This record gives sequence, C-alpha cells and structure tokens, in this order.
Amino acid sequence: MSEKVWKWQPRFVSPTLLLKMKYAEKENINTGYDDLIRQKPTIPEDYRTPPRNLGPEFIYQKKFQTSELTSQISSLKNERQEDERNMSQNVHSLPVKIRNKDKSQKSLIDYICIPEILEHDISNLEIKDDCPYDFSDHYPIYMSLNIDLLCGSSGSSKLGRHVLKWTKADEFEIKMYQTEIDKILDIIKPKIDNCTINDLEHYNTVLTNALHMSANAYIPCGKFRHYLKPYWKSNDLNAVHYEQREARREWKNNNKPRNKSNRLYKEYKEKRIFRKRKRQAEKLWREEKYEDIKNAAEVDIGEFFRTARKMRKQGPTTDKLVYDDTEAKTPGDICMLWGKYFENLYSIKEENCFDKQFYGKISKKVHDLFNNKYKGYIDTLDKPITVDEIKDQVRTLKAGKSPGQDYISNEHILYGGENILKHLSVLYNLILEQEYLPLSFRHGIVIPLYKGNNKDKTNPNSYRAVTLTSSLGKLFDKIILNRIHKLLVNINSVMPHPLQFGFVKEHGAIPAIYTLKEAIHYYLERNSIVYAIFLDNEKAFDRVWQDGLLYKLNQIGIQGKLWNLIYMSYKTATAHVQHSGLTSQVFRIEQGVGQGRVLSAWLFSLFINDLICELLSTHCGLLVGPISIPTILLADDTTLLSATVNGAQTLLNVVNSYALKWRLKYNASKSSVLTFTPPKRLATIMTLQHVLT
Repeated sequence: MSEKVWKWQPRFVSPTLLLKMKYAEKENINTGYDDLIRQKPTIPEDYRTPPRNLGPEFIYQKKFQTSELTSQISSLKNERQEDERNMSQNVHSLPVKIRNKDKSQKSLIDYICIPEILEHDISNLEIKDDCPYDFSDHYPIYMSLNIDLLCGSSGSSKLGRHVLKWTKADEFEIKMYQTEIDKILDIIKPKIDNCTINDLEHYNTVLTNALHMSANAYIPCGKFRHYLKPYWKSNDLNAVHYEQREARREWKNNNKPRNKSNRLYKEYKEKRIFRKRKRQAEKLWREEKYEDIKNAAEVDIGEFFRTARKMRKQGPTTDKLVYDDTEAKTPGDICMLWGKYFENLYSIKEENCFDKQFYGKISKKVHDLFNNKYKGYIDTLDKPITVDEIKDQVRTLKAGKSPGQDYISNEHILYGGENILKHLSVLYNLILEQEYLPLSFRHGIVIPLYKGNNKDKTNPNSYRAVTLTSSLGKLFDKIILNRIHKLLVNINSVMPHPLQFGFVKEHGAIPAIYTLKEAIHYYLERNSIVYAIFLDNEKAFDRVWQDGLLYKLNQIGIQGKLWNLIYMSYKTATAHVQHSGLTSQVFRIEQGVGQGRVLSAWLFSLFINDLICELLSTHCGLLVGPISIPTILLADDTTLLSATVNGAQTLLNVVNSYALKWRLKYNASKSSVLTFTPPKRLATIMTLQHVLT
C-alpha cells in the first residue's frame, strides 16, 4: 500500500455497481451516496481493455429515484469536469457512454466512483456483456486497481453494518433464501477449462456475492444491541414494558397529575409491576444458567467453562494503549498502534541466540521444495474434492461464529442448500488444480482479547490475538486437515504424540493434570523426590518459524498440491487489526500460525512434536512401570519431569538446544521449578532465571 493512500484515510472504497435487481431485494446501505460525494471522488470514463478483471467485492445499491440519482451524478460531473482525464494508459475510450442492453439509450448513472487519490492506480475498466449474475437492464462495469487490500483507516468513521439474524429466520425464509441462491447459481457458468488465477478469483467473488444477495433479500437483519439482556426476550416482559411506557406517556401528556386518586397517576405508578416482572425474569434466567452450569460440570467440562465465562461481567476496554514509547488515547490512534504492534510481532527479527546456519539450511530447503514442485500424485491428498466430502465437514460447522473479511458466516453455508455445495466443490477443485488460494482465504482480521487476571490493560502483551478468517477458507482447511489425518492413519503415523494433551479430541486439561498427579504420587509413594520444571513458551503461536514448520510438514509425507497450498496460505498471508469498530493498516504475516485458524492447532502440535521424541531419547524422565514420562504438554505449556537433579538439567538442556535450532523463546520470569518431596518434607520453589535465557 502506498503512503499516499493511507494519508487519505478512506471511509470506504467501492467499486459501486448501481444495479436494478430483479431477483434479490434492494438493500438500503447506511453509507449513502451523499457520503461518497463528500469524498470528492473521480468518475472515470468508460474504457475497454483486455478481459483481465476482478469483480467487485461487494455490490452496493442505494434507493434513489432515477431522476434524483441522475441529477446528483450530473451535478458531480459538472463540478469535477476540469479534473476528468483518461485514468489509465494503454486503454481507449468508448465512443459512447454506458448503454442499455438494447443499445437504445445512454445512461448517466452507470459509473464506478473511486477516491481521486487512486486515479493513477487503475489498471483497466471493462463493460461485461456476459456477467453470470447480471439481473439489470444495464451492462455491469468491472475495474481493477493496482493496489493491495484496502480497509478503512482508524481515522475514519465506523461503518454501520446490519447483522443477519439467522436464529429469527423461519422455515419459509430459509427456503426462499435457498431458492434465491439456486436462481443465481443456476446461471453461473464457471470457467473450468484453461482456468486462470483471475478466473478463480472472479468465481470466488461471484459465489460470495450470490450468498450475500440471497441472504440480504430474505433473512431478517438488525443491529447488535450490547445493552439488551437475554431475559428481555420474554414476550411477557416486553408486553408489560410496553404498557408501562404507554401509561407514562399518557400521564405526561396530561400535565403529570399527582392526585393519588387520578387514574392516570395510578396507571403510571404501576411501573413497579414492570420492575417486579423484570426482577423475576432476571432471577429465572440466572437460575436456568446456574442449572446449565451444574449439568455441564457433571457431563462436559468444556461446556461448563464456556457457560461460566458467559455469566461473567466483561470489564470495560482500555481507553489508552502504550507501546514502543508511544501513547495512544483516541480510538483511532489506539487502533493504529495495535496495527504497529502486531506488524512488529509477526515480522521476523534476527536474534544472535538462534542458530543462523541451521536457519539458512532449512530456509533454502523449503525454498527449493516450493520452486521444484513435487510432481508425484498422492491419492489421499490430491484426489478431487467431492460434494459428499464437503457435506461431512459442513456438518461440523457451528452457528454463531464470527465471519472473516468477506462477511460470509457459517450460516450462509449451513442453510445454503445442495446447489451451493456443488459450486463450492468446483471452486475447491479449481484451487487444487491451480495450487492457488483466493486473496480472501489468506487475509485475516486480528482481534485483541484481554487475558484478564488484572493485567495492565494499557500493555499490548496483556492481550491475546485471535484471527478471523473467511468461512469458505475455513471449510477448505477442514477438508485439508481431514485428508492429512487419513494419510497419517494410512502410514501408521501417530501425530501428535500421546504426551501432547492439547488439541486432541477427548484430551485436555483434566487428563493432563491426572497424568501429572499420578506420576508424581507414584514416586512419592516410593520415597523418591520429583523435580517438575514448568516452562512458559513466549508468544508460542505468534512466533512459529514458518519455514521450519513447512519443512517438518514435508518430512512427515505431506507433499504435492496440499503442501503448496499450505505454503501459500501462510507465506503470503496478510491481516489487519479491528478495534472498536475501526481497522488498522494491512500488514504481512511473516511468522506464526495465527490463533483461530483451522490448521493452526494441529500445525503447532506438529512443530513441537519432535521435542517430545528428543526428551524421550534421554531416558531421564519419570518411569511409571514401562511408561516413560519426561514431559507433559498441554498445547504450548510444557512440564519437564525427572527424579534427579542431573536428569532435570539434561531435559532442560535438550529444550534449550531445541529452542535455539527451531527459534522458540521461553520466558524465564514466568518459568519455575517445583520440588515434590515425600511426606513430612517441604516443597521448595525457585525461579529459573539463572538457567533460562
């Protein structure tokens, strides 16, 4: 992104395609045409160029009467006439303006409006006469810009977006949504033979637009109201509240009588009935939630913690952020500072402690692997993706999850019907064939989440980053991960290691704690000391060495097209931060796997899996019968276990050597050693500042 673009700080960037829809309902976008005019956009003339285009990311429409819209466009053209010019070289102007399909009329309303500062970045403009989702009596316009992904800067106003209320949609509305999708998709003819990368991007955009247009036409929508408590959903409470407000309104309109015998005054004072009902509804809601927590504690510990967290009152967000000797206090400045923080976090930094020779060796191997692409065919990984395979993964999708930058949610897919799955099968197979991921699949939205525990809210390190990505991309990642699991089963490979209790089905914190407790008790009962070293892996997910990860992925047999796609997914990834409804600058992701992505947990397990093997080879861990337990891992939390001081030091040396090779960092101030002694002896705790660096 050029610096001049960011100085402009756009409210939003079109293309704006003004269509007269026949199928989908017109949507009234709050960001009106008047706002666009105030940005002093340039209206490029109509040019014909070779067919190398990307379709518009979103289709905007404003409910203007034709005469009103034509008048505003004409007025804008007259104001800007002195500045209009040919916006791109190597293109030539059409002899007439945009025409109707019957070529009988000219039109003044078919324009793509862009900010003036982008006028020199236009690569081509084209009128498409074969647009598959064109329901207008006008030809649509396509424009390409030679810029990276744009997002509103933190200095711009918030863009109000209506939220689709899928839970309020009835069977008829869902059916009409599916019917609308079928109408649109039935006329879409994807280019399969001689498909190019631009064709693939265009097809992905078409599917995204089809889902949005259909959902906006028939699915109820509204704005999120954070102040609305769950117990307000009670119809009884709403009815009593309405009666109370009407009584108060009538009382005010009659000069607020204070006579206790007055009917209006009596009805107004009955507001205490509403308050009583409100307290009863709140009490009932809390009792139901407490019962849910109680039941979850007996059945599903994960559901127990999720329900308990929902009951907590969330603290206010910080109004100040301090990073790199910079203090930000306004929402815009805070958002931009978040962008700077995460851009630095995800950038590779050279550190003298790491093994540079090993780094160069692995990086060269990965570079060679990508350039000399594997020509073989691995059936489990490379076979075409079927509709049934997509259906299996769609069943695992959960409703209510946050969407990525394309605003396609899981519900768009869950309720989309059979036809959308067929088109997704075509899209995913084109991705496999081209070994190319669409841009929207590779871009993430980073959300900083406060860790709690009374940490300093002005310190960025007190927050955890969660990355939101495209739902269509996450569904594709689920298919990739499922194929990888099948390949590992076929070659009898166990990944992750059984001593890794994180990210594994039917494993978790409780089995890890149970294993740790029983192993320690086994030694204490035999009058033996146990040394437990607890290590804190600093920014584990955010600092994974990507070349090292890709190398390990290739070593376990993940090769060919899927390896190339995973390479592209991480090596060309971008992101921006979203905070308080504002967005930061776009930055590259040069390291890390991103918390929140489908493949992240499994890839992180793969990255540290051979550390467990190296620790086992030392034979310095605890031995419970025939089972050796030198370490217990719960995701990135590492515990080393040994019965001797020398054994504990040997395990620590292995971790240190591994960290220097594979570029891991451990936080010495948050790491500690705990000595468990037999009964009647005290455990001692000491820091590892003198050991870990």
